[in-house]
Amino acid sequence: MTVYKLLDDFEEDSEFLVVAIHSQLEDYRVAYLLNKFLGSFFVKEKPVHLASGIDFDNYEWLDTTNEVLWNLIKNKAVIAKKSANLAEGNGLFQDMINEEYVYLLPEWNKVDYLLKLNVSEDFIDINSIVKHIQQIPNILSSYKLTANQIKTRTNLIF
Repeated sequence: MTVYKLLDDFEEDSEFLVVAIHSQLEDYRVAYLLNKFLGSFFVKEKPVHLASGIDFDNYEWLDTTNEVLWNLIKNKAVIAKKSANLAEGNGLFQDMINEEYVYLLPEWNKVDYLLKLNVSEDFIDINSIVKHIQQIPNILSSYKLTANQIKTRTNLIF
């Protein structure tokens, strides 16, 4: 009987770079500022859909000059859940709705946005991109995430 084994050679199969961005701005404002200061052309695309049924806002830009696909993804999604009735009858808090947050990269739950570039570091200067992003007003900070720092790398395959 032949035994097949799935290997997690993720780093060999898919090469991409990830920049973490901290900003309290809405996603469309961050995309606008990146377009303005980086010369990019991010447009809103269909959300990134995880197997768990959760969608994350996604902006995409295909850099035809360098043949690189860029994605700006919101790291946090809000799920509204109806809370259990605290008391019987028609009470004030009977139909309260609680918000629950789910993260694309749960180990990086303080990061607001992820900038994913589908290219290896050999072909693009990621440090220069990070420096340009840090100079954008209302961007609090940005930094490169290495593949070893991301435990849930499979969430970034889309």
